[in-house]
Amino acid sequence: MSDSKDANGSRGRDLRYTVELDLHLFFTPLMQDWGDGIVMTRTLQLPFPPDGKIAIAGRSIEGDGQPLGYRIRNITWDVDRDRFIATTVADCGGGPLAYIGDDIDRHLTEGWSIGSWQTHYDKSWKSPIGNRFDRAKFDIEVMDEGDLYKLETMPASKRPGAFNELMSALVRLLFNLNNNEALAYVMYKTKTYFQDEKEQSPKFRDAMQGYEEMTSDERDRVRRNVMRRTSRFC
Repeated sequence: MSDSKDANGSRGRDLRYTVELDLHLFFTPLMQDWGDGIVMTRTLQLPFPPDGKIAIAGRSIEGDGQPLGYRIRNITWDVDRDRFIATTVADCGGGPLAYIGDDIDRHLTEGWSIGSWQTHYDKSWKSPIGNRFDRAKFDIEVMDEGDLYKLETMPASKRPGAFNELMSALVRLLFNLNNNEALAYVMYKTKTYFQDEKEQSPKFRDAMQGYEEMTSDERDRVRRNVMRRTSRFC
């Protein structure tokens, strides 16, 4: 009886729940905020069972600044692996495309890793950005934010090579995710991106219409070409 009491007493105070948490990272409006997004993962030890009503926060997972927290979703208890699996979402909407490399790198610095608990259940699962992130590949010189926006619409020949690599990798990512493929095609075709639809060039709008009028076979050919010719994040 004394052992049982101890298990529910002092040892109970030290009880921790293992949570494998996947972060689905979206960059809107470039991406639509559904599906997988860029998936990162980490394992947490919580003193209570995870609850969708509670946001998880702290410097160790968010860095400095006011804690915003990650709201936990899709909580499942795996009886075989003796742990919870769950997901959370972050929307890094707004800002120039050039910030995306920094945002991905920041999450990695804060302890997230590229990957997912999904690999325990589906051996064929692969990260849409590969197994690692090569930050140096997308290292764009420091510019004013306004100048970074201008990079998105200027001719590719006048832009830093690192930015062109980023644009190409983003096109590949969108096709990999089956997310906003029409926009991805137009970016691939015109080598430009417009934050404001009202400012889109005639060439940009024509390419969008051209994709929307394609047959499924034509879109499949586009996808194959894109996957052969675009850059990777790793």
